[in-house]
Amino acid sequence: MKKQFKQSYPGELLTEASTPCIRLLSQVAQQLQPGQVLEWLPWRCLVSEQTWNRAQETRVGHSLRPGAAMLASSLFEDVPQLNEADMKSSPFFVQRILEVRRNAYVLCQAAHLGPWKQLDHKMLEAYSKTYSESSGLRAPTLQEFISADRKIWEVVFQLVNCESWTLDEALFEMATVRADVQTHLMPRARPATFKGKGATTTRMHPYASNKSGGYKGKGKGKSMPDRGRSQGGKGKTSWPSHWARSHADGDGVEKEFCFRYHLGSCSFKQCKFLHVCPVILPDNSVCLGKHKAGDHPRL
Repeated sequence: MKKQFKQSYPGELLTEASTPCIRLLSQVAQQLQPGQVLEWLPWRCLVSEQTWNRAQETRVGHSLRPGAAMLASSLFEDVPQLNEADMKSSPFFVQRILEVRRNAYVLCQAAHLGPWKQLDHKMLEAYSKTYSESSGLRAPTLQEFISADRKIWEVVFQLVNCESWTLDEALFEMATVRADVQTHLMPRARPATFKGKGATTTRMHPYASNKSGGYKGKGKGKSMPDRGRSQGGKGKTSWPSHWARSHADGDGVEKEFCFRYHLGSCSFKQCKFLHVCPVILPDNSVCLGKHKAGDHPRL
């Protein structure tokens, strides 16, 4: 595989950090078998040869009986994968992950390297683009990028699996014709910051409010009281602007944060929402610490 890759692309360098591990190559080769379909691979499976070798070196063996050692090694062997702690929001890490996945399919001769690199460059450019603070916009977070990556590649593989396109044609279509990358990786609104004495976290409403706190309309009905609240006020609590509402894991599955947990009123033992810190950090990543938002250290 590597020999054919170097002959086809003499300008490309294959290192341990950019070469996919043997398990990832096996997963890709399995998808390319007749009767199989192409599927999006979770980021935790995109392990490079370098990460695989390090995991093999640091693996701690199980203390088992000599007679059952060979059988137990096949049952209890841990497969090296990327966990949440390994995933960083830096563009360099994202570029490395995209390169490992790209090389895995190209080594298996599933597609040409050119259109694949063009699509990866387009996605990475949208992720790493910077915006001024005065614009009120920010680039997508790592979790948002993983979720967008899954949606984009599901469309690409759908063209191959259902529309009988070649993978090269689907990659060229997504990289140059369609606007899915711009749509899923469009800039997000930056969390509003309130400065000065007496600043509150009241949500900004699009309608002008009257002096009594209601909203004045053209009809003769009664004005509706403001349902948001400032600090120390009464009424229904709104979601703070500096909290993330959901988080996508390495598989691209999004789960919402538990608002009751941070208010100290969640009594569910098996709550379906996340009980971690949802505070958005200055680099647009989410804290995800095992503490309440009120206990988050001041920046």
